[in-house]
Amino acid sequence: AILIFTTLGYITVVLYATVLRAPGFGYRNANLHLFRAWREAWNQFGMKSWLNVLLNVVMFLPFGMLLPFLMKGFKKWYYMLMASFGSSLAIETIQYFTGRGIFDVDDLFANTLGAMLGFCIVMACISARQRGKHRVKRSMEYGNLENAPAFTANTKGVAWDLGCIL
Repeated sequence: AILIFTTLGYITVVLYATVLRAPGFGYRNANLHLFRAWREAWNQFGMKSWLNVLLNVVMFLPFGMLLPFLMKGFKKWYYMLMASFGSSLAIETIQYFTGRGIFDVDDLFANTLGAMLGFCIVMACISARQRGKHRVKRSMEYGNLENAPAFTANTKGVAWDLGCIL
């Protein structure tokens, strides 16, 4: 219940920040030049330029963190990639057609990147937790070699020749 409530709250905040908050411009505008905002931020090195890029990445981090917990299918990276790209594309399309924002491919890229970073963080934590859970402590007859055989050979009656001829 907490996870569902958190997800609904997150979706509400994202929709408000991207679509509902801004008044309509009355015209449609689009930026179809990939990495334009990144180049501008690099060249201007202004806080406002970098905030535009970084906030778009950070805004979708929770998306990548919450979705794998809601549905098991989203623990696969390709489903998560499609969901994050599709959600961002839906937001950008709504912004374009309502005139409440600019359809920006840089936002598409940054949002997808943020979701995938969130996904990687969650999957790394899940993997570390499972690795620790499945680690079995056992004493091994041959030291710490995990792949060493766990049995002994019967060597009674075997003649050992320890001499070496050069």
